[in-house]
Amino acid sequence: MAQDDLNTPLGVSRAPDAAAAGTGRGLSVRTVAVFGVLAACGGTAAWLALGDEGTGGRARAVARITADKPPEKVAAIPAAAAPKADNTPTGSVKVIDAARMDGGAIENRSGVKVVRREGGTPGALIISIPDAAPSVGLTPAPDSRLVRKSRFGLLPVIGRDGSKALEVYARPMVTQGKLPRSAPRLAIVVGGMGLSETVTAQAVANLPASVSLAFAPYGKNLQVQVTRARDSGHEILLQVPMEPFDLAGPGPGPQLLKVQYDRKQMKERLHWHMGRFTGYIGIANFLGAKFTADAQALAPVIEEIRSRGLMYFDGGSSPRSLAARLSSASATPFAQADIIIDERRDAKSVDAAMQRLEARAVQKGLAIGFANALPEVVARIARFAQGLERRGVALVPLSALTEARGAQARKD
Repeated sequence: MAQDDLNTPLGVSRAPDAAAAGTGRGLSVRTVAVFGVLAACGGTAAWLALGDEGTGGRARAVARITADKPPEKVAAIPAAAAPKADNTPTGSVKVIDAARMDGGAIENRSGVKVVRREGGTPGALIISIPDAAPSVGLTPAPDSRLVRKSRFGLLPVIGRDGSKALEVYARPMVTQGKLPRSAPRLAIVVGGMGLSETVTAQAVANLPASVSLAFAPYGKNLQVQVTRARDSGHEILLQVPMEPFDLAGPGPGPQLLKVQYDRKQMKERLHWHMGRFTGYIGIANFLGAKFTADAQALAPVIEEIRSRGLMYFDGGSSPRSLAARLSSASATPFAQADIIIDERRDAKSVDAAMQRLEARAVQKGLAIGFANALPEVVARIARFAQGLERRGVALVPLSALTEARGAQARKD
């Protein structure tokens, strides 16, 4: 066998001499193709044997890894949910945008369901944190479960799922971790909000978020002002003007509740006030010494408040008020101020009133104060509130004391 025969691949004939003569010891096109295939196979085998990253020829799956969508704004927290600290990992936290959702949707998306005891109020909700004051968001308002359209605007209703404005719109009770659960509790309500946008903005900015704010129905841009206050963490009440004994002229404004009106007239006037804005947990009296002393006039108002999932707050200015008795008789959530902080409005008297309020809280376990939104009064309340927890007293929203006060009133 010639040497060239040994160099010829099996099944491939030598090129004719004529073809070889032109190229020396050249190869045919077919021969070149076969060598190309063998070289490619050899290269592939070598790559599999060595492996791209030391895989030794084992099969690999390549997946494209992309970063998740950046988190949106953390949802406003439903009443029973604890606030998320800034350093909390988000791996297992559902992040939702609350601006376009009602309370029911937030509960469903967050996996947190607000559960209440029968007839209960947010008094049982306690969030205890180590040191720094947290940012507690309130459920956005209006919550679609809790409103119905009317010719007066959106009116509060009890949701089909049993949800109530008093529960959904309330601020949780937030205390420093160093305070025991048995610490005395003190609530402050500041009324007359909304009448002056400047004063209201200053109060919202300077007062602790646990201070509850009561808005009168006659201000401008009320819903805007209320929303800003709620965004800052303050729970809200609606002040309804009621007839005083010394009424002169038409009174403080339109739709005043008077003892002379029948039930239909009374309900229509009450609904006018209720439709002024949304997001409140209850109704507070604005004036009303004569009205709240008349059982026939006040009883249907209290009943209407209960039927709409709200509470009633008595500012404590009239010793003749029947609100506590009528609220207890109709099982309406109720609270009443123990001390009017600005009964006398000089600085010394305001400070003395707050000292009495704190002493009552320590002695009785709880106390409620009421004041009007005057700049000098608001400034002194803000200063007083700063040191409460260092003195062992918890500053809480009004809703946190509503159930307790109702039980205490029935016991008394």
